[in-house]
Amino acid sequence: MVDSFCFRLAWLGGIVAKLSLRRVGFHLANQCKRYDPTTCRAEAILETKKPMPELPEVETMRRGILEALGCRVEVARQLPCPKKPLAMNVSWTQIAKRLKGREITAIDRHGKRIILAFDQKHWLVIEPRMTGLLLVDQPPTLEHLRFEVALGNGPLDRIAYWDRRGLGQLFLLNDAGLDQY
Repeated sequence: MVDSFCFRLAWLGGIVAKLSLRRVGFHLANQCKRYDPTTCRAEAILETKKPMPELPEVETMRRGILEALGCRVEVARQLPCPKKPLAMNVSWTQIAKRLKGREITAIDRHGKRIILAFDQKHWLVIEPRMTGLLLVDQPPTLEHLRFEVALGNGPLDRIAYWDRRGLGQLFLLNDAGLDQY
């Protein structure tokens, strides 16, 4: 890929090609172990040994709430937020009723979504979008706190969802809904 890009730059000729080549060389030199600007070849572009997760921010949130496995939901409640409401497929009263007393049996990630499984009968799918955060600690501001799930019988006492812009989505699904989702 780098060689074909350099060939196109060489074909253009002139000052523009030289400036572009220098810019590409600068970026490659910052990312590579060894870069030879005379041949425009880069070797060992990435020094990392492990591949990066598909979506590191969502995976980080999933790992952050893993301690909630085995916890029981005491109450799920929507917090008053004057900003844009979250998009949901059911009302908060239905979410609170269906999740109360259920145990979190799995926490998984599917693409950009975090999925909490409750007794293998209900799944809470949280899509944080660009600004949403799942938190186990204090949120950056209380103004944008959207909902919290109070937990018992485990190391965590709650999971909270914070979203400054209100772009996130929340779905409570059963077996049939999860298959279609």
